[in-house]
Amino acid sequence: MGVDLKQTYRLYEKLKVVIPDLGSLAGYSVCEPQDGLPLCCDVLEVGNDFRRVALGHYWQLTTGEQVLDVLFEVNVFLDWELAEAVSYEFGGRLDDAYALDGEPPVLSIHRRINRFLEQWLDLLALQGYCLVAGAGTAALTNSGQCVAGVER
Repeated sequence: MGVDLKQTYRLYEKLKVVIPDLGSLAGYSVCEPQDGLPLCCDVLEVGNDFRRVALGHYWQLTTGEQVLDVLFEVNVFLDWELAEAVSYEFGGRLDDAYALDGEPPVLSIHRRINRFLEQWLDLLALQGYCLVAGAGTAALTNSGQCVAGVER
């Protein structure tokens, strides 16, 4: 058994709820909720129909330094409408599904981090998180709608 293709389609759809303008996303964007941790997205690589993004939560020390809470690296294939988590980082631990470039994924890691990404995206959607392309920073209004903010 290989990569769960049905799950990759579901992940794409769930990612589109949190990042509606996924195809237009570029640079670094943040969604600042009234309660909870900011959701940060950094576009790491852009192709014609491909995006590789780092999506995660950070919290800030009083010194202004950002500390990683959770971070997923996600490949998004816009033309095929599928997405997959390729790595997951939490608490200093990194799980990389593609440990060797050009090789197939380690399926046990791939399945685990993609199941967790799916659960996390469900939770983000439930809490009203959304990132707006080109907004830089966005905040949730009282109604849970995402509004554009200023570039960071």
